[in-house]
Amino acid sequence: MKDVRIRMAVGVLAAAVGFGGVAAYDAASAERNRDAGVERDNDGAPRGRDPLPGPSSEAPKTASIPRTAQPVGESALVRTPKPKEQPKPKPKPKAPPVRKLPLAKKPAPKPVRPVYKTTTINGYRYCGPSPAQAQPCIDQGSLVLYYPTSVPVLGGHDYKGWYWLDDLPTGRTVKILSGKLAGTYQVYAHGSVPKKGGRYPASGAGADVALQTCEGSRIEFSFLKRVSGSKGRA
Repeated sequence: MKDVRIRMAVGVLAAAVGFGGVAAYDAASAERNRDAGVERDNDGAPRGRDPLPGPSSEAPKTASIPRTAQPVGESALVRTPKPKEQPKPKPKPKAPPVRKLPLAKKPAPKPVRPVYKTTTINGYRYCGPSPAQAQPCIDQGSLVLYYPTSVPVLGGHDYKGWYWLDDLPTGRTVKILSGKLAGTYQVYAHGSVPKKGGRYPASGAGADVALQTCEGSRIEFSFLKRVSGSKGRA
Protein backbone atom coordinates (compact mmCIF):
# COMPACT_ATOMS: atom_id res chain seq x y z
CA MET A 1 0.00 0.00 0.00
CA LYS A 2 2.83 2.27 0.82
CA ASP A 3 4.55 1.76 -2.52
CA VAL A 4 1.34 2.55 -4.39
CA ARG A 5 1.03 5.90 -2.64
CA ILE A 6 4.59 6.87 -3.49
CA ARG A 7 4.11 6.04 -7.12
CA MET A 8 0.93 8.10 -7.33
CA ALA A 9 2.72 11.16 -5.81
CA VAL A 10 5.59 10.91 -8.25
CA GLY A 11 3.16 10.73 -11.14
CA VAL A 12 1.28 13.86 -10.01
CA LEU A 13 4.56 15.75 -9.60
CA ALA A 14 5.77 14.78 -13.09
CA ALA A 15 2.47 15.87 -14.61
CA ALA A 16 2.67 19.24 -12.93
CA VAL A 17 6.24 19.78 -14.09
CA GLY A 18 5.36 18.78 -17.59
CA PHE A 19 2.39 21.16 -17.68
CA GLY A 20 4.54 24.05 -16.43
CA GLY A 21 7.24 23.35 -19.00
CA VAL A 22 4.68 23.19 -21.77
CA ALA A 23 3.12 26.48 -20.67
CA ALA A 24 6.51 28.17 -20.53
CA TYR A 25 7.38 26.80 -23.92
CA ASP A 26 4.07 28.03 -25.41
CA ALA A 27 4.62 31.57 -23.95
CA ALA A 28 8.12 31.80 -25.37
CA SER A 29 6.92 30.59 -28.78
CA ALA A 30 4.13 33.17 -28.80
CA GLU A 31 6.57 35.93 -27.92
CA ARG A 32 8.92 34.91 -30.72
CA ASN A 33 6.03 34.78 -33.20
CA ARG A 34 4.82 38.24 -32.08
CA ASP A 35 8.24 39.80 -32.48
CA ALA A 36 9.03 38.08 -35.76
CA GLY A 37 9.49 40.62 -38.54
CA VAL A 38 9.69 43.57 -36.14
CA GLU A 39 12.70 45.91 -36.65
CA ARG A 40 14.82 46.51 -33.64
CA ASP A 41 17.25 49.26 -32.54
CA ASN A 42 20.92 48.77 -31.72
CA ASP A 43 20.03 48.14 -28.09
CA GLY A 44 17.52 45.39 -29.12
CA ALA A 45 14.33 47.35 -28.42
CA PRO A 46 11.56 47.01 -31.09
CA ARG A 47 11.47 50.12 -33.28
CA GLY A 48 8.15 51.96 -33.37
CA ARG A 49 6.83 50.37 -30.22
CA ASP A 50 6.86 51.90 -26.78
CA PRO A 51 8.65 49.80 -24.20
CA LEU A 52 6.41 48.35 -21.59
CA PRO A 53 6.73 49.81 -18.17
CA GLY A 54 8.35 47.65 -15.62
CA PRO A 55 11.18 47.39 -13.24
CA SER A 56 14.56 47.68 -14.90
CA SER A 57 17.30 45.34 -13.95
CA GLU A 58 20.00 47.78 -15.03
CA ALA A 59 21.39 50.37 -12.63
CA PRO A 60 20.80 54.02 -13.57
CA LYS A 61 23.64 55.54 -15.53
CA THR A 62 25.53 58.39 -13.90
CA ALA A 63 27.48 61.14 -15.60
CA SER A 64 31.05 60.11 -15.95
CA ILE A 65 33.70 62.42 -14.50
CA PRO A 66 36.56 63.01 -16.90
CA ARG A 67 39.84 62.02 -15.47
CA THR A 68 42.96 63.97 -16.17
CA ALA A 69 45.99 62.02 -17.05
CA GLN A 70 48.58 61.98 -14.33
CA PRO A 71 52.25 62.42 -15.22
CA VAL A 72 54.27 59.29 -14.96
CA GLY A 73 56.07 59.07 -11.65
CA GLU A 74 53.91 61.66 -9.88
CA SER A 75 51.23 60.96 -7.36
CA ALA A 76 47.61 61.66 -8.25
CA LEU A 77 47.32 63.86 -5.19
CA VAL A 78 49.58 66.92 -4.98
CA ARG A 79 50.66 67.35 -1.42
CA THR A 80 51.65 70.83 -0.37
CA PRO A 81 54.48 70.85 2.16
CA LYS A 82 53.55 72.05 5.59
CA PRO A 83 55.13 75.36 6.56
CA LYS A 84 57.94 74.99 8.99
CA GLU A 85 57.16 76.24 12.43
CA GLN A 86 59.23 79.29 13.23
CA PRO A 87 60.78 79.34 16.68
CA LYS A 88 59.01 81.69 18.99
CA PRO A 89 61.11 84.72 19.94
CA LYS A 90 62.37 84.60 23.45
CA PRO A 91 61.00 87.41 25.60
CA LYS A 92 63.61 90.00 26.45
CA PRO A 93 64.32 90.37 30.13
CA LYS A 94 62.62 93.40 31.55
CA ALA A 95 64.85 96.06 32.96
CA PRO A 96 64.32 96.72 36.63
CA PRO A 97 62.23 99.82 37.26
CA VAL A 98 64.29 102.93 37.71
CA ARG A 99 63.73 104.57 41.01
CA LYS A 100 63.35 108.27 40.69
CA LEU A 101 65.24 110.06 43.36
CA PRO A 102 63.83 113.32 44.63
CA LEU A 103 65.55 116.25 43.03
CA ALA A 104 67.74 118.16 45.38
CA LYS A 105 66.65 121.71 45.77
CA LYS A 106 69.19 124.12 44.43
CA PRO A 107 70.22 126.70 46.96
CA ALA A 108 69.08 130.17 46.17
CA PRO A 109 71.88 132.12 44.53
CA LYS A 110 73.48 134.62 46.81
CA PRO A 111 73.37 138.18 45.64
CA VAL A 112 76.62 139.03 43.96
CA ARG A 113 78.11 142.15 45.36
CA PRO A 114 80.40 144.02 43.03
CA VAL A 115 84.00 143.89 44.12
CA TYR A 116 85.52 147.31 43.69
CA LYS A 117 89.25 147.58 43.61
CA THR A 118 91.02 150.49 45.19
CA THR A 119 93.14 152.94 43.22
CA THR A 120 95.76 154.84 45.22
CA ILE A 121 97.14 158.31 44.43
CA ASN A 122 100.29 158.94 46.46
CA GLY A 123 100.70 162.66 45.80
CA TYR A 124 100.25 165.66 43.44
CA ARG A 125 101.72 169.08 42.70
CA TYR A 126 100.17 172.49 43.07
CA CYS A 127 101.47 175.24 40.77
CA GLY A 128 98.59 177.72 41.04
CA PRO A 129 94.78 177.73 40.86
CA SER A 130 94.34 178.72 37.20
CA PRO A 131 94.73 176.40 34.21
CA ALA A 132 97.43 178.69 32.79
CA GLN A 133 99.49 178.27 35.94
CA ALA A 134 98.98 174.51 36.08
CA GLN A 135 99.74 173.85 32.39
CA PRO A 136 103.63 174.06 32.60
CA CYS A 137 103.65 171.62 35.50
CA ILE A 138 101.28 169.28 33.66
CA ASP A 139 103.55 169.38 30.58
CA GLN A 140 106.44 168.24 32.79
CA GLY A 141 104.53 165.00 33.46
CA SER A 142 103.29 165.72 36.95
CA LEU A 143 99.79 165.19 38.33
CA VAL A 144 98.79 168.78 39.07
CA LEU A 145 96.02 170.26 41.22
CA TYR A 146 94.19 173.34 39.89
CA TYR A 147 90.75 174.97 40.13
CA PRO A 148 88.90 175.68 36.89
CA THR A 149 85.78 176.06 39.11
CA SER A 150 85.10 175.49 42.76
CA VAL A 151 85.75 171.77 42.23
CA PRO A 152 89.41 170.72 42.69
CA VAL A 153 90.84 168.97 39.60
CA LEU A 154 93.87 166.65 39.44
CA GLY A 155 95.10 166.70 35.82
CA GLY A 156 97.85 164.93 33.89
CA HIS A 157 98.76 164.10 30.26
CA ASP A 158 97.78 160.66 28.94
CA TYR A 159 101.14 160.23 27.20
CA LYS A 160 102.89 160.96 30.51
CA GLY A 161 101.30 157.90 32.13
CA TRP A 162 98.04 159.40 33.39
CA TYR A 163 95.81 157.81 30.69
CA TRP A 164 93.94 155.76 33.31
CA LEU A 165 92.40 158.73 35.16
CA ASP A 166 89.21 158.68 33.03
CA ASP A 167 89.05 154.85 32.76
CA LEU A 168 88.18 154.19 36.40
CA PRO A 169 84.82 152.34 36.49
CA THR A 170 81.85 153.64 38.40
CA GLY A 171 82.03 152.47 42.01
CA ARG A 172 85.81 152.26 42.10
CA THR A 173 87.38 153.41 45.38
CA VAL A 174 90.14 156.02 45.09
CA LYS A 175 92.45 156.86 47.98
CA ILE A 176 94.49 160.09 48.00
CA LEU A 177 97.26 159.72 50.55
CA SER A 178 98.71 163.28 50.86
CA GLY A 179 97.78 166.96 50.91
CA LYS A 180 94.54 168.56 51.94
CA LEU A 181 92.69 166.29 49.48
CA ALA A 182 93.80 163.21 51.41
CA GLY A 183 90.90 160.85 51.98
CA THR A 184 88.83 158.04 50.45
CA TYR A 185 86.61 158.69 47.44
CA GLN A 186 84.37 156.73 45.10
CA VAL A 187 83.83 157.21 41.36
CA TYR A 188 80.19 158.01 40.63
CA ALA A 189 80.18 159.50 37.07
CA HIS A 190 82.20 160.53 33.99
CA GLY A 191 82.30 163.55 31.66
CA SER A 192 83.91 164.78 28.44
CA VAL A 193 84.55 168.14 26.66
CA PRO A 194 86.52 169.09 23.53
CA LYS A 195 90.08 170.28 23.98
CA LYS A 196 89.68 173.52 22.12
CA GLY A 197 87.36 175.90 23.91
CA GLY A 198 86.21 173.22 26.32
CA ARG A 199 85.05 174.11 29.78
CA TYR A 200 84.60 172.09 32.89
CA PRO A 201 81.45 169.93 32.32
CA ALA A 202 78.33 170.79 34.27
CA SER A 203 77.81 167.07 35.05
CA GLY A 204 80.72 167.27 37.51
CA ALA A 205 79.51 170.33 39.42
CA GLY A 206 78.71 168.27 42.52
CA ALA A 207 81.99 166.35 42.63
CA ASP A 208 84.35 166.58 45.60
CA VAL A 209 87.34 165.86 43.31
CA ALA A 210 87.69 165.47 39.53
CA LEU A 211 90.40 163.47 37.75
CA GLN A 212 91.29 164.75 34.24
CA THR A 213 93.35 163.51 31.29
CA CYS A 214 93.42 163.92 27.49
CA GLU A 215 92.25 161.33 24.98
CA GLY A 216 92.55 162.25 21.34
CA SER A 217 90.86 165.58 20.69
CA ARG A 218 88.83 165.50 23.93
CA ILE A 219 89.37 166.04 27.65
CA GLU A 220 87.94 163.22 29.77
CA PHE A 221 86.95 163.29 33.47
CA SER A 222 86.16 160.90 36.35
CA PHE A 223 84.08 162.47 39.13
CA LEU A 224 84.66 161.41 42.74
CA LYS A 225 82.56 161.65 45.88
CA ARG A 226 84.25 161.70 49.28
CA VAL A 227 83.60 158.68 51.43
CA SER A 228 85.84 159.54 54.39
CA GLY A 229 88.75 161.85 55.31
CA SER A 230 89.34 165.56 55.61
CA LYS A 231 87.86 168.07 53.23
CA GLY A 232 89.71 171.29 52.50
CA ARG A 233 91.31 173.42 49.86
CA ALA A 234 94.91 172.45 49.05
